[in-house]
Amino acid sequence: MPRIRSSDDCFIKCHVIRRPSCYIRCRKRDHRWFRDRRPLARGFVRADLSSNINDPDEFMAAACFADKKAYDTMSDNPDQNTWFEELRSHLVADPEWFDGTLERQRMG
Repeated sequence: MPRIRSSDDCFIKCHVIRRPSCYIRCRKRDHRWFRDRRPLARGFVRADLSSNINDPDEFMAAACFADKKAYDTMSDNPDQNTWFEELRSHLVADPEWFDGTLERQRMG
């Protein structure tokens, strides 16, 4: 796991997506990303996926990278774009994006 000097360094990319009736297929695609793309995503720290308890077709995902440059390098890769376009083909609409800096993380 990359070492993060401070939360100011940590870049967070969040998105809300709607994936009607393709949950299993999309989960397999997520597993493929971790198997195939993750080893190439330098600076990747963690990813979280949450489902909306009021709408089982809506998900919020957050990916954490050591910094924005690490995210941009991964995002600019043509193979990553191909992976995303395949995911996008199963969504109702484009994701709602949020780019941010990790301000605080509490666990336990």
